[in-house]
Amino acid sequence: METPLHEGHRRRTRLLTALGVAASLLLALPAAGTAATAKDTLVVAVSSDMQNLDPTLSSADVVTQETLTNVYDWLIDYKVGTQKGQAVGLPNQFVGALAKSFSWNAARTEVTFHLRPGLKFANGDPIDANAIKFTYDRIFDQNGVTAALTGMAAVADKSSITVVNPSTVKFKLKQANTLLFGNMAQFGHSILDPKVVEEHVTTKDKFAHDWLSSNIDGTAQGPYMLESWQRGSQWVLAANPNYYGTKPKISNVKVKIITNDKPGAVAAER
Repeated sequence: METPLHEGHRRRTRLLTALGVAASLLLALPAAGTAATAKDTLVVAVSSDMQNLDPTLSSADVVTQETLTNVYDWLIDYKVGTQKGQAVGLPNQFVGALAKSFSWNAARTEVTFHLRPGLKFANGDPIDANAIKFTYDRIFDQNGVTAALTGMAAVADKSSITVVNPSTVKFKLKQANTLLFGNMAQFGHSILDPKVVEEHVTTKDKFAHDWLSSNIDGTAQGPYMLESWQRGSQWVLAANPNYYGTKPKISNVKVKIITNDKPGAVAAER
């Protein structure tokens, strides 16, 4: 049976229909204060810098994770519900991200994902089944935490993911398993642009990890792109014009690193 994944149910802490990434950052990061410099720009103060931006092998710090959540996307996501007036992710309900629908076989050992039409990376390259396959090959070849968790969800290795046609991919499980979707609905499963990544592969770095650890250029496909990053100082997110979903209502977010020895830095942006 094919299950549609409805776009109307938005997800995680993004809350794009409200404030976009700004709402997400303000809720999740240790902010010291904020100030709007213009109606389309929000300045957010945080207490630490981003770390490793490679989604598959990313560091566990909240600042980095929150950025990855807003610049990348994956096949499916948690449905957002309400508990005691607060938006929360529902642990056993999933909605559409890059996939518009999915279907299981009768034994629930195969799940087929059907991509939304017209998906594009920030640089205009198509997001197709080959990009999904490339991403999962890289996940398993890197053999990091994401691969381990996917393996725990009964997806044995990269041969378990196959391209059916340009808009369809199939995942085979060793046996029925309820962990798969929960594992897939997070930034470790961010879909990457093969053309961009392969340009930065070297003999010493066959996964382009060094480049991806500090760059997102072109391969972003979430609501925002990483426009710039001055280590130890700030980074800037800009709305992704090729994003398929609800457009952010704030075009630019400037995230400034404010420590106790830098008082008044946010006020200076006013």
